[in-house]
Amino acid sequence: MAKVKLGILLILIAGGSALYLLQRQARLRLQAENAARREQIAQAAQLAAENERLSNTLAEAKDQLTERTAELLRLRGAVTALRRQTNDLAMLRDQNQRLRAAAAASGNARRDKPPPDVPPEDIHPRDSWKFAGYATPDATVESMIWAMTQTNREAFLAGFAPDMRREVEQHFGKDDFSETANRMINSATEFRITQRDFVADDETIVGVYVDNISQSDDKTVFVRINGEWHVTEKGKDGVPAQSK
Repeated sequence: MAKVKLGILLILIAGGSALYLLQRQARLRLQAENAARREQIAQAAQLAAENERLSNTLAEAKDQLTERTAELLRLRGAVTALRRQTNDLAMLRDQNQRLRAAAAASGNARRDKPPPDVPPEDIHPRDSWKFAGYATPDATVESMIWAMTQTNREAFLAGFAPDMRREVEQHFGKDDFSETANRMINSATEFRITQRDFVADDETIVGVYVDNISQSDDKTVFVRINGEWHVTEKGKDGVPAQSK
């Protein structure tokens, strides 16, 4: 009987040991699996973060490429515009040289051609020019030529009839007038009155020759307004004046 009890006890001990070993192995296997899962989760999180970083990097690269492409197109446009301006500048230089050559040739032609023959009282040398008012056509001519030497825009404009003055004012700004007046009158040394043709009491045609400027004696129409003579393009009746 004692031997039976001892055998049963040994069987129970052996079975308990086996169960313990099985549970321990299962626990170790579960721990290993959990560790593996945690590592996989950590790797997945790391891969997700890297994927997001790469996505952001790619997006930034695309934005930079777009900006650089736009900048390249802008620079190409600027280069094209600069080339066009350079070509235009070259054309303007050529035109300017041709105009200077033509002006020089014209000036030589004027110097070679003798001035029209007029009485001494109709010859007005530069050192005698002054503001003479507008009481006569001759005085108006002298006042306007003097005004150009002084770049006196107001005195010059006052020599025109109201309708023509408005057109001249629109054409010449203050700076434009000074530059143009200096350029036109700078080389002149005298002017001559070559003709006085009274069309009516208040209208006359006057021929004016300015050396180094006029190619011939230019005919100018004057009308009298409130006792003063003014340059115009039309006669007193409003009909275009025949100034040639």
